[in-house]
Amino acid sequence: MFASELSLHTLMMSLLLVVTPILILFTIGGGLLRRQFSTSALPPVPMFPGATFPNIFDWLYTAFFITTTIFGTVVTVMNPPTGEITVGTLLTNLLLQVCVYLPFVIRFGMLPAPIRPKFRIGTAACHLFLALLSIIIPFCILEQLGFFRWLTELTGCPELQDIVVMFRDGHTELRLVIAAAAVIVAPVCEEIVYRGFVYNILKRYSGRVVAILLSALLFSVIHGSLAQTLPLLVFGVVQCILYDKARSLWLPMALHAIYNALMLIMILILPA
Repeated sequence: MFASELSLHTLMMSLLLVVTPILILFTIGGGLLRRQFSTSALPPVPMFPGATFPNIFDWLYTAFFITTTIFGTVVTVMNPPTGEITVGTLLTNLLLQVCVYLPFVIRFGMLPAPIRPKFRIGTAACHLFLALLSIIIPFCILEQLGFFRWLTELTGCPELQDIVVMFRDGHTELRLVIAAAAVIVAPVCEEIVYRGFVYNILKRYSGRVVAILLSALLFSVIHGSLAQTLPLLVFGVVQCILYDKARSLWLPMALHAIYNALMLIMILILPA
């Protein structure tokens, strides 16, 4: 009876949110078993050169973060917020998110700097441009094929995230807070968590391709938007590849900020 009252969008999004951490758990468990009983070559180690990564804190806090964030997203998907969101409410939510991300940021700052290739500014700009095209082109193709409209009609999912609607329809103060969160806070915090920790931990206990796909899947479903899950999955894959190429999170952070800034500008320019 309860399931019949939920929309197809809610059911599918909730299923993705439940299945993704289970896949991650089984992947890590399988990697541990292979290390214990197999004599084959070990999987690639994380980018971080420190022998203490991941330590017990990295394990426990990453598990805590994934569990609580998944739970919060499921609750939000099943009970979407109603009523007007004020600047004070948005700032409070942003502060809470920063507090949750802060241990990752501090721990990341304590890790030894990885040995990485020295990129010239031109080379870095070229990498950013190609990565940005790799994200935007699939999105445009899906849009032209009518994928988002089809998915919306099929499942009843909103084509735009709530935060996007708030930015489009909100007043100047609200837009400034959302812009700061999207262009500054999210690129730094999310890249450290999803590429720096989740991806590296997965890569230690699985192959590189599996680690890229699972970390990107977690990054996409955690946003709670079924319509944006596939574009965000592509985004997460490109970010992992860029991270491996640069051996640094600075380029993924820069790409994340540029992409979010472009999306905000397009929201303001294009008609509703």
